[in-house]
Amino acid sequence: MNNSKRVRKIEKKNFGVFVFLLLGLPFIALCGNTDPAEEKPKPLIESAPDFTLESLEGGKVSMSELKGNPVFLNFWASWCTPCREEMPDIDKIYRTYRKKGLRVYAVNSRESRRVIEKFKENTGVDIPILLDKTGSVSKLYRVFGLPVSYFIHRDGKVAASVIGKMTYEDMESHAKEILLKRTEF
Repeated sequence: MNNSKRVRKIEKKNFGVFVFLLLGLPFIALCGNTDPAEEKPKPLIESAPDFTLESLEGGKVSMSELKGNPVFLNFWASWCTPCREEMPDIDKIYRTYRKKGLRVYAVNSRESRRVIEKFKENTGVDIPILLDKTGSVSKLYRVFGLPVSYFIHRDGKVAASVIGKMTYEDMESHAKEILLKRTEF
């Protein structure tokens, strides 16, 4: 191939890149979200479905009975490494914010009472644990992998859902948001 053909071939490629940049970038910029207020991802569900689950500590807990309180639900299992890693931070959130009205529950997915009691004993966490023995509540909350957390306003509307392990700072930010926001019923 002679030099003039090679130069024309390069010019065609460069022209194609130029046209893409000229036409494509403005379109991409228009599609991007430029409003910081809208950057927050949409929760998996809008309102927290009602459920009643047995508590590891005894008794039952219903979502409908929690209305009027900000709620942090964490779906987890003892075999899940990220779940185990974030549990001390969830416990710290529980201990710090329960006196301010935050209700925190660790919803265990399909494990035996014995396994959960051993986990709680070994880790020293104090979080109230709810037993989702059949996984029916996990399905209601669209939990298809663990961990998944929900931060729920006093009126039952979901403020945020987080898939995967969270940092303490993320948990605290979400907890403060639902504690501070007053909602009308």
